[in-house]
Amino acid sequence: MLEKFKNWALLESQRKRGEYLTYAIAFIDSSFFPITPLFLLAPLAFASEGRKWIRLALLTTLFSVLGGYLGYIIGYYFYELIGRPIIEFFNFSEEMARFQELFNTYAFWAIFLGAFVPIPYKVFTIGSGLFQTNLFVFTLASLLGRGIRFLVIAYLSKRFGPAALRILLTMPRIPLIIIFVGALILLTFIFRP
Repeated sequence: MLEKFKNWALLESQRKRGEYLTYAIAFIDSSFFPITPLFLLAPLAFASEGRKWIRLALLTTLFSVLGGYLGYIIGYYFYELIGRPIIEFFNFSEEMARFQELFNTYAFWAIFLGAFVPIPYKVFTIGSGLFQTNLFVFTLASLLGRGIRFLVIAYLSKRFGPAALRILLTMPRIPLIIIFVGALILLTFIFRP
C-alpha cells in the first residue's frame, strides 16, 4: 500500500492540486492517517521556483499543527474510543504508559522532538491531549518542531532533488536525526542576516 501511495503522491505532486493535497495530508497525518505528507512536499519543493519551497514548508507546518489540534482533541475527549486504537495501530501502547511522566516533566521537549524527528507525530498529539498538556506549550513546540522538520525536508529536496527523498524515506532514524540537525544548522547560516 505504501508503494502505491508513493507513486500516487509523486504523480499528484506534478498536478495543480498537489499542493492542496499536501496540506490536507499534513492535517490528517497529525492525528490519525498513517502516511506522511513528505511524499508530496519533497517533489513539490524540488520542482518549485525560487524560494517557493519556503512557503510550501510553512503552509505544510500550519496544516500539520492544525491537524495536531485534532489529535489533541482525540486524546483529551476520545482516547478510549479513537485514540487507543490509533496508538495500538502504531505499536506505541507500552510507550504511552511511560509517556505520562515524560509529558508531565518535559512537555515542551517531548512534543518538540515528537514533531521534529521521524516518528509518528500523531502519537504525541494524542498523548498531549490525553495527559492534558498546556495548549500554549503544545502549540509552540509543535510549530517549532514541525516547522523545522518541514523546512529541512523542503530545503534538502530543493537542493538535492529526488536523491534527498530516497534518503529521507529509507535511512534508519538515528542517522536521519543527525542529518536533520546538520541541515538545521545549515539553514541558520543561510537565513542569518
